[in-house]
Formats: sequence, structure tokens, C-alpha cells
Amino acid sequence: MPMFIYISGFLYAYLYFEKHRYRDNAAFLWNKARRLMLPYIIWGVALLLIFPESYIIVQFFTGMSHLWFLMALMLLFVIVQFTRPFWEGSSFKKGFLVFLIFLVLRLVALNGVHGKVLMYMPFFILGMMSHRFHLTERIWHVRYKVPMLMASLVLIFLAWTIFYYSNHAYWAKSLASLIIAISAMILILIVHAMLEKRALPQSHIIDSLDRNSMGIYILHHIFIVEAFCYPPVCAWLEIHSLIAPAVLFLLVLPVSWLLSGLICRTRLSFIFG
Repeated sequence: MPMFIYISGFLYAYLYFEKHRYRDNAAFLWNKARRLMLPYIIWGVALLLIFPESYIIVQFFTGMSHLWFLMALMLLFVIVQFTRPFWEGSSFKKGFLVFLIFLVLRLVALNGVHGKVLMYMPFFILGMMSHRFHLTERIWHVRYKVPMLMASLVLIFLAWTIFYYSNHAYWAKSLASLIIAISAMILILIVHAMLEKRALPQSHIIDSLDRNSMGIYILHHIFIVEAFCYPPVCAWLEIHSLIAPAVLFLLVLPVSWLLSGLICRTRLSFIFG
């Protein structure tokens, strides 16, 4: 999730500084409400109807199931948009200081979507700073891009291992999550630099994944929850707990992707923002 928040911050800064969008606050709020809160409302109601035994209506107002991400992202956009004068004129040192402050604050255990906003704000800030101060361009001139790429992948794997075997120790999970997030951000910067310099070929698959990302995100969780409703599936997942996430990913991703693509070709495309 920190990686997705980071990408959102990066794209926000790109569209604001490079494409000169988001200058009108009213138009910005309408656009984000249509893209984020409309799907939240539609699918939040759908979850209440499909899984009445799993969700209660109070959750709808506090960040429901995996849809909390949409509500939290909306709040992040609103906060950043209305503190825009600070980000426009801030230096790298000032921005990095704010990032560190929020990084410390994220250790405060808060419940609900407001806690999520506090937890993920530093990654949104880091995403904005990455574009604002041209970190992609700087990464491109680093001689050891490929070793950095490999090191990031190794760190992500090791941190995930720590996370998996930490026996729910809060400090271990927090440290592992932070390592995963920062390593993933380095990975994103390198890949983005390669795409900008056309060192990687353009792909129709990547374009399709981009267009259907919201649909995949919304649908994948519903399929996973549905799978857990069947005792044989739960038993198999428990026995093979180490490989189960990869198996679920390989099964659920193409199904969600295909269904999202089909829906987006109809008049129902608005349900994904």
C-alpha cells in the first residue's frame, strides 16, 4: 500500500507541475470525488448487500473493507491540495523534514481511515518530492542502476520474510513494511527512469493494466473473500500458507482484469470511476 500511495503522490506532482492541472480547487474536488468516492459508495453498498454477515453499515462511514484505500486517498488529495502553497515553494530540506515528521507520526497507532491517512501521508509526500526535485532524472545518471534494482528486489524479499515470520511483533512488522516501501520506491524510480528514456519498450499489456487498475483493485478482494467462504479452500490455504498468496494472485488477477476490461467497455464503466 505505501507503494501505491507513493505513485499517487508522484502522479499528483507530475500532473500539477508538468501538465498544469488541478489549479481549480472545485474542479479538482469534483474530479477526485467522481474517480474515488463514487466507486466507494457503489461498491460499499454492494459489499453490504453481498456479505451482510461480514459488514455492518457503520463501517461504510469509517473506511469499509479494502475500499478504505479510496477514502484515505481522497483525504490525502484534499489535504495536499489545500496546503498547495507550502509544497509549491518548499525546498528539498523542508519537504524532507516534513516527510520525517510524518514518518515518526505514522508509528502512532490510530484506528479508522484517519489513522490510515496519517500512516500513509509520508509516502504521498515522498512521491511528490520524487517528481518535484527530479529524483527520476538523478537516478538515471547513477552508474549502478541495475545493482540498485537487484538490491531493491532482494531487500523486498528479505523484508517480506521478516514480516511473515515476525509472529505479529509490531516493531518487526513496522520495520519490514518500511523496508519494503522504500525498496519498492527505489524500484519504481528506476523503472520510471528507464521508461522515460525509452530503455524499456512500451507495452499494450501495461496500458491495459493501467486502464483497468481500479477495477482490478475493487474486484480482486471480493473474489478472495468469496473464496474464503468455502471450507476446502480455507483448509488448503492454511496448509500451504507460504505459497497461498502467490497462488491467489495468479488466479484472481487475470479474472479481475478480464472482468474489469469487459465492464469498462460498457455503460457501466462509471462504477470504476
